[in-house]
Amino acid sequence: MPVGKFLARGFTAFVLALAGLMTFTALADAHPHKRYRRSHQYYNSSRDVEVQVTIHRLVALDKGDAFSSEDFYARVTIDGQVFKSQPIRQTDGVIPNWRFAAIVPPGRADVKIEVFDKDIAEDDQIDINRIDPKRDLDFVVNSRTCRIEGMASTYRCRVDVTRAGGERKRAEMTFSVDVNYNP
Repeated sequence: MPVGKFLARGFTAFVLALAGLMTFTALADAHPHKRYRRSHQYYNSSRDVEVQVTIHRLVALDKGDAFSSEDFYARVTIDGQVFKSQPIRQTDGVIPNWRFAAIVPPGRADVKIEVFDKDIAEDDQIDINRIDPKRDLDFVVNSRTCRIEGMASTYRCRVDVTRAGGERKRAEMTFSVDVNYNP
């Protein structure tokens, strides 16, 4: 057999083997249980969802600090993932539009919102919950129905919810929740 024919057959076999390997890899990557890594979060593009909590407004309802205005910041926990905003200095009312988002499995995701007043010695937790002595706000986001559950009323996604605390160092907060199905 001439060398040219041998090389042509070998090259053809190599190309076919490479094409088969590329097809197998593409099918394996498309498998619904294949998990990808994106921006420090694991997600499955065919199933997982993004839950986003946006704090639109905070207003102090009483004087938290004796000599200055509040330095608000928020800590939000979405399905065990904790996020913290930067403090906004010296203001009793603020429109921060803080957005916190996490990739979570579909279904029910626990959410906890806490608001603090940044101080030199110790940060004070601000009361944003109607229930005494609970100062933070806990609820569940059902991504299948796009509803906020676990408060006195059930809310739909993308609806502004306003809550205010009743204890000392209290504030009124307006927030919304959204679920993105293609994170």
